[in-house]
Amino acid sequence: MKKISVVAVILLALMATTVVAQEGGTATQEGESSDGSEWTLNVTKTGASCWSGNHSEQLSGVSYGGEDSMGGERAVTFTGAIETGTPCHEIAGTDIEKDDDVYTLDIVTNQSEGMCVQCVGAVTYEATFSADQAYRLKVLQDGEHVQDLDYPGYEPGDPSEPQKNVLERLIDWVQGLF
Repeated sequence: MKKISVVAVILLALMATTVVAQEGGTATQEGESSDGSEWTLNVTKTGASCWSGNHSEQLSGVSYGGEDSMGGERAVTFTGAIETGTPCHEIAGTDIEKDDDVYTLDIVTNQSEGMCVQCVGAVTYEATFSADQAYRLKVLQDGEHVQDLDYPGYEPGDPSEPQKNVLERLIDWVQGLF
C-alpha cells in the first residue's frame, strides 16, 4: 500500500509539473486610436509556476527606447508576473483603451482545464508596447492596477498647449494680481 501511495504522489507531481511548464503563444495587436495615433502590443506568456520570492515584483525589467520587433519607434518592454489562484492559467487576452495620451493595458488570465497543483500561481509574461507619440502606459493585471510606465518625454496634460517656462509663469502670476 505504501508503494502505491508513493507512486501515486510521484505521478501527480509529474502531471502537475507538466501542466505548469506549458507555455502559451504570443499575442500581437495593432490599433489606431480615434485621434489617428497608432500603437502595437506584443505579449508572450513565458511560464507559470507556484508564486515564490522570484515574483516579488509584478513588473520588472522595464526598458525604454529603440524599435520593437514590430518596427515601433517608442517601445517599452517589461516582464510581468500575475498572481493567480493556481499556476494553471493562460493569458486569455488583452484590452487596450486610450484617453488622450494615456493608454490603459489590461492583461487578463483564465484558468486552464484539467488537473493542477494547488498553490498560489504566478503566470509570467513579457510585453512590448509602442506608440507613435510619447505616452503613459497604465498596466493592469486581471483588472488590478499594477504600475504606470511613462515613456521618456511624456508630459501629462494637453499636448496642444505649450509648456510655459518659469519666467512666463511668473509674469502670468504678476498679471493675475492686477
